[in-house]
Amino acid sequence: MNILIVDNNKDDITLLNGVLIDHQTTSVSDYDEVLVMLKTGTYDIVIADLNMGDKLDASFLVLLKTMIPEIPVILYTNHFSMTILKTAMKNKANNYVIKSTEYKDISAAIKKADYYEKFRNTYTLKEDISFQDISEIRIKAVRLGCLAADKCFEDIKNLAVIRFTPEDVYRILTGSYALSEGSKLNTNIKKGSSSGKVTRNKILFVDDEDTLRNLLAVEIKDYFSDKGIEIDIIHADTAEDAIEKYSIHKDSIITSIIDMKMPMTNADKKSQLLAKSSGLEVLRQVKTYERRCECIILTAFAFSPELCECYRLGAFDLCEKRQEVQFFQSAFDAYNKAIINFEQYSDIAYIKLAYFRSTFASAFVDQLLRLFKGYRNISNEDRMNIVEFEFLMDRVF
Repeated sequence: MNILIVDNNKDDITLLNGVLIDHQTTSVSDYDEVLVMLKTGTYDIVIADLNMGDKLDASFLVLLKTMIPEIPVILYTNHFSMTILKTAMKNKANNYVIKSTEYKDISAAIKKADYYEKFRNTYTLKEDISFQDISEIRIKAVRLGCLAADKCFEDIKNLAVIRFTPEDVYRILTGSYALSEGSKLNTNIKKGSSSGKVTRNKILFVDDEDTLRNLLAVEIKDYFSDKGIEIDIIHADTAEDAIEKYSIHKDSIITSIIDMKMPMTNADKKSQLLAKSSGLEVLRQVKTYERRCECIILTAFAFSPELCECYRLGAFDLCEKRQEVQFFQSAFDAYNKAIINFEQYSDIAYIKLAYFRSTFASAFVDQLLRLFKGYRNISNEDRMNIVEFEFLMDRVF
């Protein structure tokens, strides 16, 4: 692996070269030299210390990722800063590693760099929806519609068919495991309706410190109310409780506020076990089900690997508990961003569902017509009875 090291500390470069003995490394310590090396060389990873002067700061990462969008950039620095970490991860840094930690951390970061770069987009939405995106959605929906029709037809092809009415077809469709599985394949974007006002108004607030959570919840409601928005807050105090409540209220939750450190289960809380980074699991579960829901991670203290993981899982922001003003504003921004997500992607879901339904209907009718030919001639009335089941699809979906 060919690695470019950007650092002006010779001791750190020597130590890094010792750790990276199995890799080919090139070291640079000047802003202009970095740009030249990236233009003339080919690298698999860039390890950069961004505390090297006025030009080499967190904003320099934006330029690096513009030049090498597919190459992992690992930040390697002596200084931990929540602000710099947030800026860096939002600007697509691959990782944020502290020099004072053991060198096995940088080794682990290098081993996982390619995975993290690909993993980044798993739980996040694209900011813009292009014509190409729509085309890909159409192609996928058509393919899934055909697959679902084939699977559904497998369930009935050996039945002795004498006459199928629209009601018969409806019964087959609603009872078909294959069709429901075909529908579940549409996991990236959930079923939605055409453009309209988003009515979600609930925020899931997860924190095992009940008094603090209840106090902040009241203040958040007041903050939103002052801006003309009325919200409801659903409380949870463990990861297990949060995931259960999200599954119950998922159709009305628009934003989640999740404490990083909390017990995993209700039993853990009762036994007063030390809090774990269970917020990551809650975040993963929420974003797995619904990427349009924006999530804020609330923390009093956490290590940078955990904070980096939050952004890989699609967190909207990281907020420190003691900075209430910034926390309230971030919650409000997350709410508004989620509103846009649901409105924009509802249109896409509507398009995707329309292609899936029409393709399924067409493919399924073709299969039925071929099956009927094996028993008797098809009259125009029969054809109409079969084709009319497409109107019944509204009852199925």
